[in-house]
Amino acid sequence: MYAALLKNEARLEARPLGAYLGIALALFVTGVAMVLLRVPAVSSLGFLAAIAASILLAVGIPLHLLQRYYATMYGRQGYLTHAVPATHTTLYAVKFSWALVVWLAALVLAAGLGLLTFIGQAIAAGGTAADVWRALDDAFATVPTATRVVMVAWLVIMLLANIAQFGWIVSFGMEERFRALGLGGPVVMWFVSYLVLQALSMLAIVLIPVGVTTDLSQLVFASFIPELAAAVEGGDPSFIPLGWLVVLPLVLPVFAVLTLRSLRDHTSLR
Repeated sequence: MYAALLKNEARLEARPLGAYLGIALALFVTGVAMVLLRVPAVSSLGFLAAIAASILLAVGIPLHLLQRYYATMYGRQGYLTHAVPATHTTLYAVKFSWALVVWLAALVLAAGLGLLTFIGQAIAAGGTAADVWRALDDAFATVPTATRVVMVAWLVIMLLANIAQFGWIVSFGMEERFRALGLGGPVVMWFVSYLVLQALSMLAIVLIPVGVTTDLSQLVFASFIPELAAAVEGGDPSFIPLGWLVVLPLVLPVFAVLTLRSLRDHTSLR
């Protein structure tokens, strides 16, 4: 059932996702062509258009996935979805898997188009693609391999946590108890989850004495409280706190469990 539902999701989403990709590519090609004309005003507009292509993929796709989750689980299409002989865990797994694949692909494409945009700008300025790659190498040269691995792992965890959070926001916000709020329910849940995550992150920064130097080259095992006091007085922190990194891995399963419980016990179609 999982595979069948996932294939159906891909079939139904092929056209709208293809439209997003087509618009993004059109913006990118047009923008880079304008940049390569080397006319100051035109090139500036072209650069903005090319960057807009990356933004469309990085921001537009997640918003589309969020709207799609609401429409197929709690909107008019929700009646058809919940009539399928599949458990709430299967439905959630399909939605989560599909969102992960599509969102990750959108981010990779957005990063690729952004890189090509800067390469086009470098060529228009008389440079080469090698200049852009050299600048990237210089930027990451001082970052240890372990730090790079941690950064990549955290980005993946952040993506997973965001998907789980968005699922909880919609599912919990659409429960019967929030019927009077309509779509305001998910909005309120987003605001509440945002405040909670910020509070937990600040608490983790204060309680977990670990950080990294500003050049990302060395770990620092010290409390960040003195640094906060110095910042209040106008000073610059001597290191970047890392305690907040534990928050997303901890809340990820919490969001997933709460969403599954909501789907099982409190689904409310409107």
